[in-house]
Amino acid sequence: MISKEEKINKILDFTQKNNISAYEIAKNTKLTEAGVGKILNKSSKNPRDLTVDEIYYYLFNDDNYPINETTEYSIDLEGKKEITIRELVLMVAENEHECMKHQIFKNIIEVRVAKRISEITASKETLLEYLKPE
Repeated sequence: MISKEEKINKILDFTQKNNISAYEIAKNTKLTEAGVGKILNKSSKNPRDLTVDEIYYYLFNDDNYPINETTEYSIDLEGKKEITIRELVLMVAENEHECMKHQIFKNIIEVRVAKRISEITASKETLLEYLKPE
């Protein structure tokens, strides 16, 4: 699993290279522009895990695959119309019920959900440990 520091470094690198602002991230997450700005300008010394996770998962689907509006990835459908990843994602979202009937898709979703639950549980445990009276 990727560490918080690695996530922050990837966030900083990606937002700088793609000129993504704190405003844009805040607009698309439940975070405030001020809070995101503190992370992007490195004035937050130890941002909360949940905040870093929310920014990270807004920018990245997983450890290696960025999701954003400025980068286009496409798929060649063996001579048929080439579509962008964004178009594919929208098609999947529109046909979620049908996709869930396929075991491969179902497995992908279940693994993602399990991974996220594990991360949330770890973050919760960290928070509870932090809040524990001395």
